[in-house]
Amino acid sequence: MPPQAYFSRMGKSMYILSPDGDRPECYRHYEAVGMGTKPITELDPFLFRHFGSNVVYNTSEWNLTTLNMALDPNPVVNRNLVREAYWMEWANSEAGVSLTWNNYSNGNGLLSAEETRLLNMMDWPVHA
Repeated sequence: MPPQAYFSRMGKSMYILSPDGDRPECYRHYEAVGMGTKPITELDPFLFRHFGSNVVYNTSEWNLTTLNMALDPNPVVNRNLVREAYWMEWANSEAGVSLTWNNYSNGNGLLSAEETRLLNMMDWPVHA
């Protein structure tokens, strides 16, 4: 299936099956969340708690009839989960402190005061 068709179908879906491959976590989970689709996974809810309610955890029953009866007919997915700022805030909250994020934006696309100062220094004239 061409990528454009794949993402078009995923974007129109409420759920996508995402069983474990050679490892539990997969880029497919993030693709789905970014498209507003909830992945149905085999992920451990404790180890992968950073996904919150944005995935279906611990699925061992892949029968579609059984899944249809158990799933929310109107799932809500936080698409911000695929953004850098979300993870910076999540890591800060998990650590309980504001971590230093060198060379990254402060989450709103603006540079920190230190980064702005360094960039301004680049415009200074150089004397030989």
